[in-house]
Amino acid sequence: MCVRTEKDPAALQVIMVTVYEDSERIFKALKAGASGYLVKSGPPEQLIEAIRDVFPAGRQCLVT
Repeated sequence: MCVRTEKDPAALQVIMVTVYEDSERIFKALKAGASGYLVKSGPPEQLIEAIRDVFPAGRQCLVT
């Protein structure tokens, strides 16, 4: 998971990374506020692209 280090909770960005691929879980995660949803079996480039989409150049993020 990668989140902005800003103090504003509205600025929180979450990329859900999981083993589950069913659409119900994807929709639940997005409805709950996830900015993106990736399956662990996907290529590493997909995760890098998702992080770049969520965090524009120059933004700091914390990977946990």
